[in-house]
Amino acid sequence: MPTAAAPLSLWDALADAVLPSGHGLPGALEAGVDLEKALSDPAHVRVRALLAGGLERLEARAGGFADLTPEGRLAALDVAGREGADYPWPVFREAALDFTIEAWAGHPERCGNRQRVVWQALGLSVAG
Repeated sequence: MPTAAAPLSLWDALADAVLPSGHGLPGALEAGVDLEKALSDPAHVRVRALLAGGLERLEARAGGFADLTPEGRLAALDVAGREGADYPWPVFREAALDFTIEAWAGHPERCGNRQRVVWQALGLSVAG
Protein backbone atom coordinates (compact mmCIF):
# COMPACT_ATOMS: atom_id res chain seq x y z
CA MET A 1 0.00 0.00 0.00
CA PRO A 2 1.59 3.35 -1.01
CA THR A 3 2.17 5.89 1.68
CA ALA A 4 1.82 9.62 1.39
CA ALA A 5 5.02 11.58 1.08
CA ALA A 6 6.13 13.40 4.19
CA PRO A 7 5.22 17.08 4.14
CA LEU A 8 8.00 19.37 2.98
CA SER A 9 9.60 21.82 5.36
CA LEU A 10 9.64 25.43 4.22
CA TRP A 11 13.37 25.09 3.57
CA ASP A 12 12.85 21.99 1.40
CA ALA A 13 9.98 23.67 -0.43
CA LEU A 14 12.25 26.61 -1.25
CA ALA A 15 15.08 24.36 -2.47
CA ASP A 16 12.62 22.40 -4.63
CA ALA A 17 11.18 25.60 -6.10
CA VAL A 18 14.67 26.90 -6.92
CA LEU A 19 15.98 23.66 -8.38
CA PRO A 20 13.37 21.05 -9.32
CA SER A 21 14.33 17.80 -10.99
CA GLY A 22 14.21 17.65 -14.75
CA HIS A 23 16.16 17.16 -17.96
CA GLY A 24 17.64 13.94 -16.58
CA LEU A 25 19.11 15.67 -13.54
CA PRO A 26 18.16 15.25 -9.91
CA GLY A 27 16.55 18.23 -8.26
CA ALA A 28 17.45 19.71 -4.91
CA LEU A 29 15.28 17.24 -3.02
CA GLU A 30 16.66 14.18 -4.80
CA ALA A 31 20.19 15.43 -4.20
CA GLY A 32 19.51 15.91 -0.50
CA VAL A 33 20.02 19.68 -0.43
CA ASP A 34 19.67 20.82 3.18
CA LEU A 35 19.45 24.61 3.19
CA GLU A 36 18.75 24.74 6.90
CA LYS A 37 22.01 22.90 7.62
CA ALA A 38 23.94 24.90 5.01
CA LEU A 39 22.83 28.11 6.70
CA SER A 40 23.55 26.93 10.24
CA ASP A 41 27.15 28.18 10.05
CA PRO A 42 27.44 31.39 12.10
CA ALA A 43 29.09 33.04 9.09
CA HIS A 44 25.72 32.84 7.31
CA VAL A 45 23.52 34.31 10.05
CA ARG A 46 22.45 37.28 7.91
CA VAL A 47 21.62 35.15 4.88
CA ARG A 48 19.69 32.74 7.08
CA ALA A 49 17.69 35.63 8.55
CA LEU A 50 16.99 36.99 5.06
CA LEU A 51 15.75 33.64 3.76
CA ALA A 52 13.81 32.83 6.94
CA GLY A 53 12.08 36.22 6.76
CA GLY A 54 11.19 35.67 3.12
CA LEU A 55 9.87 32.20 3.86
CA GLU A 56 7.66 33.60 6.63
CA ARG A 57 6.26 36.16 4.19
CA LEU A 58 5.73 33.51 1.50
CA GLU A 59 3.97 31.30 4.02
CA ALA A 60 1.66 34.18 4.99
CA ARG A 61 1.02 35.24 1.37
CA ALA A 62 0.50 31.76 -0.04
CA GLY A 63 -1.31 30.24 2.93
CA GLY A 64 0.99 27.24 3.14
CA PHE A 65 3.95 27.67 0.80
CA ALA A 66 5.26 24.16 1.47
CA ASP A 67 1.83 22.68 0.71
CA LEU A 68 1.62 24.24 -2.74
CA THR A 69 2.36 22.28 -5.89
CA PRO A 70 5.80 22.91 -7.40
CA GLU A 71 4.14 25.20 -9.95
CA GLY A 72 2.30 27.00 -7.15
CA ARG A 73 5.55 27.62 -5.26
CA LEU A 74 7.13 29.10 -8.39
CA ALA A 75 4.09 31.30 -8.91
CA ALA A 76 4.21 32.47 -5.27
CA LEU A 77 7.89 33.38 -5.65
CA ASP A 78 7.14 35.21 -8.89
CA VAL A 79 4.27 37.21 -7.38
CA ALA A 80 6.35 38.09 -4.32
CA GLY A 81 9.16 39.30 -6.55
CA ARG A 82 6.85 41.46 -8.65
CA GLU A 83 4.52 42.79 -5.99
CA GLY A 84 6.51 42.59 -2.80
CA ALA A 85 7.92 46.04 -2.21
CA ASP A 86 7.87 45.11 1.48
CA TYR A 87 10.91 42.83 1.23
CA PRO A 88 14.22 42.64 -0.66
CA TRP A 89 12.97 39.84 -2.93
CA PRO A 90 15.76 40.18 -5.53
CA VAL A 91 18.35 39.61 -2.78
CA PHE A 92 16.25 36.75 -1.37
CA ARG A 93 16.14 35.14 -4.83
CA GLU A 94 19.89 35.44 -5.38
CA ALA A 95 20.69 34.02 -1.93
CA ALA A 96 18.27 31.12 -2.41
CA LEU A 97 19.79 30.34 -5.82
CA ASP A 98 23.36 30.63 -4.55
CA PHE A 99 22.98 28.37 -1.53
CA THR A 100 20.76 25.81 -3.27
CA ILE A 101 23.01 25.42 -6.30
CA GLU A 102 26.16 25.31 -4.17
CA ALA A 103 24.73 22.53 -2.01
CA TRP A 104 23.32 20.70 -5.06
CA ALA A 105 26.56 20.65 -7.05
CA GLY A 106 29.10 20.82 -4.25
CA HIS A 107 30.93 18.19 -2.27
CA PRO A 108 28.57 15.73 -0.57
CA GLU A 109 29.88 16.72 2.85
CA ARG A 110 28.50 20.24 2.32
CA CYS A 111 24.75 19.79 2.72
CA GLY A 112 23.78 18.19 -0.58
CA ASN A 113 24.77 16.10 -3.60
CA ARG A 114 24.03 13.00 -1.54
CA GLN A 115 26.09 10.04 -2.76
CA ARG A 116 27.41 12.26 -5.57
CA VAL A 117 24.12 11.88 -7.49
CA VAL A 118 24.55 15.20 -9.27
CA TRP A 119 28.11 14.49 -10.30
CA GLN A 120 27.06 11.06 -11.58
CA ALA A 121 24.14 12.54 -13.54
CA LEU A 122 26.55 15.03 -15.12
CA GLY A 123 28.98 12.26 -16.00
CA LEU A 124 31.72 13.54 -13.70
CA SER A 125 34.20 11.10 -12.24
CA VAL A 126 35.39 12.71 -9.04
CA ALA A 127 37.19 10.70 -6.39
CA GLY A 128 37.17 11.54 -2.70
